[in-house]
Amino acid sequence: IARGVRDAAEAEAFLHPSAEMLCDPFAFEEMQKAVARLTRAIAQRERICIYGDYDVDGICATSMLLMYLRGCGANVSYHIPSRHAEGYGMNLAAVERLAAEGVQLIVTVDNGVKANAELLRCRELGMDAIVTDHHLPGDVLPPCEAILCHTLAGCCYPNKNICGAGMAFKLIEAHGGLPYVALAGLATVADVVPLTGENRVFAALALTAVNAGESPLGLRALVEAAFEKKRVLTARDFAFAIAPRLNAAGRMDDASLGVALLTETDAERAKTLAQRLNELNAARQQEEGAIYEAASAAIEADDLTDKRGIVLKHADWNPGVVGIAASKLAERYYRPVVLLSERDGVLTGSARSIEGVDLHAALKANERYFTRFGGHAYAAGMTLPAENFEAFAAGFDESVRAAAPEETFLPAAH
Repeated sequence: IARGVRDAAEAEAFLHPSAEMLCDPFAFEEMQKAVARLTRAIAQRERICIYGDYDVDGICATSMLLMYLRGCGANVSYHIPSRHAEGYGMNLAAVERLAAEGVQLIVTVDNGVKANAELLRCRELGMDAIVTDHHLPGDVLPPCEAILCHTLAGCCYPNKNICGAGMAFKLIEAHGGLPYVALAGLATVADVVPLTGENRVFAALALTAVNAGESPLGLRALVEAAFEKKRVLTARDFAFAIAPRLNAAGRMDDASLGVALLTETDAERAKTLAQRLNELNAARQQEEGAIYEAASAAIEADDLTDKRGIVLKHADWNPGVVGIAASKLAERYYRPVVLLSERDGVLTGSARSIEGVDLHAALKANERYFTRFGGHAYAAGMTLPAENFEAFAAGFDESVRAAAPEETFLPAAH
């Protein structure tokens, strides 16, 4: 009842989620167009590229679509941008390289809904695109064959909290079935979306598959690397043991390591890759701790009495790790937090929010300072020139202050 369950049918669905409770993928207005274009590309052996993202959500989405399309006999490859060299989302250099390599269809996962310039360039170079995303769109939608994104105005899809891998899964479901749901469930837990409705089904089916040994070989290897003894996994294990190891690939090295692991079919190679992610995760924990302590010291030296948004920068901070530290700082000080890493006059960073403050809205109010930004109400990323730091910090604080009443920033009130 405390979770909003009001009758026996809702209680049954909450306690015993099943595949029959998945939403109809064709509730997306352009799903039929997406399936038709994908089917044509497979049949005609067109070169398909999955354009992913470097976090758990993007890694899982890329991996499941890659394995599914390979199983369909497709001519498929993937590209995940480097967090450190390219940043989030599509970029023109990668688009032009893919066109030069003969790619004819790009399928984005966990990105693309704001990539107007890049998708226009795709069209100019003769490449079609299907966008699957869950982030908020800009004022104008990008040109492409189909957009599958529940945040579009007028979208009737029932699940308003689906993650990027969940979106990729719906495309697979519409095209041919329910394989790789374990990866959709893992990403759903990792992306911290509400575990209700369809998301609860994703998570439940994933845990059932993993505990029955029916998940992809690479995921089983990662579970074995994370836990010394065999155990029945819970959603908490997904969130605090498995997801951080996959995230460590993109944060500390190359997210392609995560895709390589999840799609690996050789047991020994999978074991080696899983151990590598273990090592990267340990290194990530060390860096995260150092950033958290340095940021805490800077905050303690300041006066938070009149400040509502915290914005800090440092040249030594790893841009791949600042998001985790920002999350912990937001929880500790109960303020939205932006942490930025400075390199060659450019600031790259991540932001995390608190309940009651729409982070995306606060950033959009200051988008004049950014080269690029994206995200949602509780988490976002951005890039901006270093000379804009002071103006952005002041503007962000003002926007956050205007976004919520004073009691929002009192932990005791929650």
